[in-house]
Amino acid sequence: MPCAYCKGNHNSESCSWYARARIFFKHRDISANFSGGSPAPFVGHFGYPFVNVGFLAPPGVVDSSNYDNPRGWSSDGVSISDIAELRGSLVNSHVRSSVKNFDNRVVEFAQISAMSSKPVFSSVELEKKPLFRVFFDENHSPMGPSGVVKKVVQEDNPKIPFIVEKSVGDFDLKAVDALSILYDRGIDENKISQLLSVGNLGVGKNRKIVPTKWSITATDDIIGKSIHKNVMLFSEISSYEFFTSSYHSNYYYIHLYPGSWEFELFEYSLSNGGLAVDREGFLGRSSYADNCVGGYYAVRLAVLEYLSSVKRQAGVFVIRIITDEYTIPLGVWVTREASRKALSSKPVIFDAKEIMKSFVINSIHSKHFCYVERFFKQSSIHNKKENQKKIWEY
Repeated sequence: MPCAYCKGNHNSESCSWYARARIFFKHRDISANFSGGSPAPFVGHFGYPFVNVGFLAPPGVVDSSNYDNPRGWSSDGVSISDIAELRGSLVNSHVRSSVKNFDNRVVEFAQISAMSSKPVFSSVELEKKPLFRVFFDENHSPMGPSGVVKKVVQEDNPKIPFIVEKSVGDFDLKAVDALSILYDRGIDENKISQLLSVGNLGVGKNRKIVPTKWSITATDDIIGKSIHKNVMLFSEISSYEFFTSSYHSNYYYIHLYPGSWEFELFEYSLSNGGLAVDREGFLGRSSYADNCVGGYYAVRLAVLEYLSSVKRQAGVFVIRIITDEYTIPLGVWVTREASRKALSSKPVIFDAKEIMKSFVINSIHSKHFCYVERFFKQSSIHNKKENQKKIWEY
């Protein structure tokens, strides 16, 4: 049956209008004064270099760890509507600030929130009752109501991992190096991007606040480049490997070809027929992936993580199919977790690339009634000559 809210042909649970209504009726009584645990900071991008800097907190909730937990949402199978409700109930308490100004109590608390491994409880007084709004964005998780902070009082002590405290306290450590160190020590990319966003990392005089949507992509890119340096030294895979999985109506088809590192991503939307393509060669890319934007770096990170774990390199051709059921954008983290999920499955091994191509085309057509042979025709990796000599072999 069509959705009762938007009349679309999908389940109401995946409808953005249904999600907004559900959040509104549960949280419409939010007042200007509340207390809650802050799981994350948030920095806007409008008006840069003067932006809204603040922190997210659900009123009345002490342990809000699951309100900003992409890896946990993925492993626990949390539904789209539940994620939207969790995020929609977070109040974005903020102030307007220059990206170089750290002399502000709200900015200081946002930095503490980013450093802590558990939510930091606080009492918040806003200038007025927050206006109820829910925003959905392709780059970051859904956002709820917001308000300008009049006063914030930290009610408990943060729990800061030693490696985080050491990296933040080192004003001679470059941000690029800090990100790699934190990642290698087990700090996940979500927390690392928060530290980068609120200006906690980098050489002292160069530190500045970075909009959240930019810091997410920067983190994926920097960590990916760090892994890429090692992957370039590994031996090549010897067969054609295919991985597939889906997550929140996003389907990933990942093809690994024998050869040196190359990467290309095709993103195709079934709802409007839109196609976005970006790629890179052995040495990576120096320009921004304007077509696939943040999703490019998130998927590339997942692929590089896999190749690093098996100590191999390969040419990687990825097809992402976005179905009509993905009606509530949850953020770029979905692409990262979907790719990780696919690469954690057992691959299908092929002796020839044309056999793999035929298998994938038939699989996608039978599942989505979508014919993707043209993607293979456009793929530089699939159409690369086999047994092509490397430049150092001449």
